[in-house]
Formats: sequence, C-alpha cells, structure tokens
Amino acid sequence: MSWQLTPYFLPLLVSAAISSAIAVYSWRYRTSPGSVPLAFLMTAAAIWSAAYAMELGSAELSLKLFFTGIEYIGIAFLPLAWLALALDFSGRDSWISYRRIGLLAVIPVITILLVWTNDRHKQETGGIDGRQYLGGVRGGQRICISFYHNCRGICRHGRLYK
Repeated sequence: MSWQLTPYFLPLLVSAAISSAIAVYSWRYRTSPGSVPLAFLMTAAAIWSAAYAMELGSAELSLKLFFTGIEYIGIAFLPLAWLALALDFSGRDSWISYRRIGLLAVIPVITILLVWTNDRHKQETGGIDGRQYLGGVRGGQRICISFYHNCRGICRHGRLYK
C-alpha cells in the first residue's frame, strides 16, 4: 500500500474528526429534539469525509475503488439524515417512523449495492480502467438518484420554511 499526501488530505480528516465529535456529543444528549437525526447526519458526513481523504491519499487503484465504496455509504445516507433532522427540528417528528425511514432508505441501499457490485455491471463508473473518473454515478441509476434527492430536498426545505 502506497500513500500520497495531497493538500486536501488533512482538511478532510479534520472535517471527519469534527463531524465525529458532534455525532458523539449529540448522541449523548439524544433526548433533546433533533439530536438523534443530527448524530446520524454527522456520522454520514464523517464517513464521507474520512473515506474521501483516504481515496485521495491512496496511490493504488484498488484502494481508491475500495474507499469510493466506503464513501458512498456516507453520500447515500446523508440526505436521508438531513430530511429526518429537518422534520424533527421543525416539530414534525411524528412524520418520522421506522416504516417511512425504511421506505426512504431503499434508494440509498440500492445505490450502495450498485457501487459495491460495479465490477460486475460497470453501471456506476462507466467501466474503470484506471484513466476514467473514479467516483460518481454514471449509469441509468443517476437519473433516479438525482430525482430522488431533489424531491427530498424540496420536501426538506419546504418543511423548514412553513
């Protein structure tokens, strides 16, 4: 395993550490309104930041692909945690149920599965051969994910402003 130091490595690790500290702090006070969704939001952000730092710092393609897969765990679940935080913070915590969160988590789970099984279907990154773009959804799933995240964003912001 060979590593390379980039200018973005340290700020991303600091971001992951701060997000982790906020997640731990908010989980300790989970009886307060909004603290549990905030803990999940900060955990997703910490996973995303740490995995992205490791992706940028790794020099081997296999490690970059591995950390891209880890990164997508945070990327996929961050908007869901953000929606839950907006609902809880705006006083609509009755809308948050295990059933609704489970239904909303279907698309992120499918996204993560597609990223982790990309070597079989080449849908997510367009067939990586070492020269193409490593991250990002490139297949037909991109339209579905974009629509899904935009709809959740509209709902999230609409709930906060009412």
